[in-house]
Amino acid sequence: TLVDVSGPNVVLHFFIWETRMCSNGIDYSLYLVTDRKVLNSGNDLYTIIEEAIKGGVTIVQLREKEMETKDFVLEAQKIKKLTQRHGVPLIINDRVDVALAIDADGVHLGDDDMPPAIARKLLGPNKIIGLTIRDEMSAIAAQKAHFVDYFGTEAIFATPTKSYEDGPMGLSTLKRVVEVSHTPVVAIGGINVSNAEEVMTTANPSGLAVVSAIIASPDPRSAASQLRDIIEISHGRDLFSWNLTKKIIEAMELIRKNRPLVHHITNLVTMSDVADVTLAIGASPIMAHAIEEVAEITSKSGVLALNPGTISADWMNSMRASCQIAKLNGVPIILDPVGIGASQYRNESFRSLIAEFHPTIIKGNGGEIATLDGQANQMKGVDSASTSSQSDIDMIRRVSSSHGVIVSMTGSIDRASDGHQVISVNIEGSPRLPAITGSGCLITAITAAFLAVIPHDPLTAALGGLAVMRIAAQMIDVESFGPATFRIKLLDAISNISPSHLSRYANFTCEK
Repeated sequence: TLVDVSGPNVVLHFFIWETRMCSNGIDYSLYLVTDRKVLNSGNDLYTIIEEAIKGGVTIVQLREKEMETKDFVLEAQKIKKLTQRHGVPLIINDRVDVALAIDADGVHLGDDDMPPAIARKLLGPNKIIGLTIRDEMSAIAAQKAHFVDYFGTEAIFATPTKSYEDGPMGLSTLKRVVEVSHTPVVAIGGINVSNAEEVMTTANPSGLAVVSAIIASPDPRSAASQLRDIIEISHGRDLFSWNLTKKIIEAMELIRKNRPLVHHITNLVTMSDVADVTLAIGASPIMAHAIEEVAEITSKSGVLALNPGTISADWMNSMRASCQIAKLNGVPIILDPVGIGASQYRNESFRSLIAEFHPTIIKGNGGEIATLDGQANQMKGVDSASTSSQSDIDMIRRVSSSHGVIVSMTGSIDRASDGHQVISVNIEGSPRLPAITGSGCLITAITAAFLAVIPHDPLTAALGGLAVMRIAAQMIDVESFGPATFRIKLLDAISNISPSHLSRYANFTCEK
């Protein structure tokens, strides 16, 4: 449930966007069906699938009509490792035996394949079963049995690889199928960038399945991205939010590819957690605060992350030395002014760092940002007192503008601002986050990793850090355990977060 989001259009967009998700959480938006026959010479299927997933494919069906069983199983095992790493379900076409052999996420069945009832008995209740249907009558009949999770249509448009006795299915029949079905419907057959919008506008299926449009493309990632754009906008997703999400996805891929070095001068309470979460997001942490080495370490790093929660004079001296080198070498700085309003010493020390070195990003909770705004002490120790939504929006814009920095602020709704825009992160997260010590410190660490790879776009880096933490927390089932277990599972979730998770859950609003 999305709460406290300004503007009726935001809630409406979020609701429409969520309706394409089926009850078991599968996103059928862009469904890739493989076909070796349309591969361009020299292209590798594995690479094409990976590039397509990076471009926005949400589910993959491996189809091998002529391959021997042993070879099919070996190939499927390899592809499964790929799709699993990206958080994308793998469906096996026709072959229930192969799906069982590799523990695939599901199977897709045609009229001449194993009956869905038997497949369900063999696969169990949690696997995905798709079924090809011809028209609305076959959809109604299949729904009554309750064995099928989604429908794939017969070809909507004519394709050169299929022959048709009665011609392709067509958009009018697709529309009727969608109207009578409470099961997700995926349209397939001749769909490409030139007609995808027409399909979505006319019939609004849960997703589009494509073969040649991606498999035969010289740039499968770009082909997938163009199709995904059409689908997302047709499903009611805000264009601003979707474009921002794609930028965050690209930045996260850079983190995992480049493994930037993050120099942390951080507090003693969460130092180990900060190192672990930096590794989990894909960056490389170094925890160095001795005055004798900090300048050298900073000069070799991609970003300097300052979190003086356990402040001392020695640590402040080290931070100043690191900031001086960072400024000389163009190393971006993120400052988390932990508990700035809790004491005069913290207040004066942190303000002097900001005034002298102008960090790229300041990340804090509502009370810390309020203190920087000159308001009366909003802190309870290092915790924040709550403020209203509109006052938060006005405050974060003021602080960002007056200090000339990007401000990232956590709260009931996380926000970031560059002094002009204020962008809210509309992701549910988890009620457990405030119950663990140092969740804000972890956000600072994740944000630092983003900043290291996109120093030219610190606002996106700030939003990436906020979004990753919220999505990772949302991925965890919190009903059956307490805060200690949640902390461990949170680290796992951050490590496992994929572009698919970001594209599914990330949602942003540019506030007025």
